[in-house]
Parts: sequence; structure tokens; C-alpha cells
Amino acid sequence: MTDAGPSGPIHPLNYEPANPRRRRWRLVRRIMLWTLLLAVGVTAFMFRTELWLRTRRAYWLYECMHHVTPPGTVLVEPDPAKAARLLATNPDYVQDGTQAPSLYLSRNSPAAPTAMYWPRELRQYTNLAPPRRGLPLDPQAVSFMEERISPAGHRRLVVIPYAYVDLYDFEMSPNNFSWVIEPISFLGSGPANWDTGTGFYMHVGAIVTVLLKPGVLDRKDLSHFTIDYVDDSPHPAFHGTFDIHLKDDDTLSVKAIEAH
Repeated sequence: MTDAGPSGPIHPLNYEPANPRRRRWRLVRRIMLWTLLLAVGVTAFMFRTELWLRTRRAYWLYECMHHVTPPGTVLVEPDPAKAARLLATNPDYVQDGTQAPSLYLSRNSPAAPTAMYWPRELRQYTNLAPPRRGLPLDPQAVSFMEERISPAGHRRLVVIPYAYVDLYDFEMSPNNFSWVIEPISFLGSGPANWDTGTGFYMHVGAIVTVLLKPGVLDRKDLSHFTIDYVDDSPHPAFHGTFDIHLKDDDTLSVKAIEAH
């Protein structure tokens, strides 16, 4: 018994002849793609320094805006042994007088080291994008640094680089003690603007120096944060809270609420 043959005749396959126009179009597309890649590569190489600067600046600004100060952080550590230990083990502390050498004339450091909380992210960013205007006083320690959003939706990095302030000056003229930084796009020109107060409020009366604690975010109101304070004395007699809001004009409003 033999196998059954095919049910019909076998027809040879006839391939469509190559289309010269299609072949040329594929070649043109390849040439265009490689030309584009070559142009991008040459441009990136020519502007590599500026692109690397912008990349690092955007990265460190992002890190600043998402920085979280651990609860219980000591902003100022004057004890020599504890200060030396912090300076040796924690990159977020610097010796007093060296907070921002690219922005200010360093103060004469004390004989014994005093550790100041000055996060690494801020040091990296200020080296890449110094502010257009500085602060009226030398910086001390960062009591607050994080993103806040104004009621109109303006996203800003708010930095308060002070641990000691005058109670009345800080309440009446908080923008002399803060940076409100407007982020710019990667392709934007120049560093982000650092807005500060343009003048001083001078109150009549005794100076009441208070020590700030690390700021605390309000998770419900994104424009709001608070900073607790105690009077700067060996045995604090009073304490309270600064209630702070970021406004749409890139300024801060502060109300001091003294605890009873």
C-alpha cells in the first residue's frame, strides 16, 4: 500500500521583486538616524561641562527639597567631645564658621569645635548654585529645609539657616532669616532664585534670643510648618512655637505662639 500523494499540483513560490524605492527609503532613514545620533553626541560632548553642572544642580536641589531632619536632631552642639564625634561621623554637621565658605567670609572658629547642623545636600547645592542675594547675618545651623507649596501651588524649597533668632525680629521680619528658593527647569538659564528679605524690622525693646528646634511639616497643609523654640538660657523660663506659612509671593508669614 502506497502513501497518498498531494491533493493537487505543487506550485512554486514566486517572490515579489525587490522595490528599489523602498530599499532607498530604508537607507535614507538609517542615514538620518545615524546623523541625528551623531549630532546629539557631538552637542553633548561640546556642552558636557554645562550639562554635568545642570545635572548635579538638579539632583542636589531635589535632595534638598526632600531632605528630612531626623526627630530630636541637635542643631548646635557646643560640647567639645560630642561636637568632635558628630563632625567625625555625621556628614550633616560642620564646624561653626565653615557653614558656607562659598557664600560668606568664614567666621573665626572657636578654640573648641562647635558642631552645626548644616546638611550635606545644602552644601553641595550652594556650591553649584549660590544665591543672588545673601542673608543679612552669618548662617548658624539649619533649623528647617524642605519643600513647601504655596496656596496657589508654587513649589519652593524653604531653608531657615539659623538656630538662634530674636523672638520679635523673627516674627515680624521672617524673610530676613530665610531662603525661599524657586526651582528652575533643567534647561533654564542661571541658578534658581533665592529670595530673602529686603530690609530689617527694628523693634524697640530688649532683645529676646530664642533657640530653635528642628522644624516640623504639616502633612495636611502643604504651605505650613512649625518650629518650636525655647529661650536661650541655662534654665529656659518659657517656650513656644513659631507658626509659619509660605505665601504666594514667596515670603513667609510667622506667628509666635507662646506656651503657657
